[in-house]
Amino acid sequence: MFFRKWIFNNVKNSLVFERTKLNKMILKSLMRDMNFSTKDRIYFSRLFNNFNFFSSGSLLRRNCILTGYPKSVFRFFKLSRHQCKKYAAFGFLTGMRKSSF
Repeated sequence: MFFRKWIFNNVKNSLVFERTKLNKMILKSLMRDMNFSTKDRIYFSRLFNNFNFFSSGSLLRRNCILTGYPKSVFRFFKLSRHQCKKYAAFGFLTGMRKSSF
């Protein structure tokens, strides 16, 4: 299935983003630490500037893990609204219930 490979790449990209985010936070704190010499802090700032511009979290797309649908995806379940409605109707999703009677 096409979506299986695509979903795996999406998960891999989100893990890379989390690792990059952590490295950026560490480098920022090292750049601002006055206990290091100026030469070291300049080196840390150069490392920080070498990060790719496209490593931003806003460029990640959340997609439904079942269908790959990119629009209106619930973060908690990682499912599109269509799949949430389908599975909530049968009671497979805990915490979701029909709001109208």
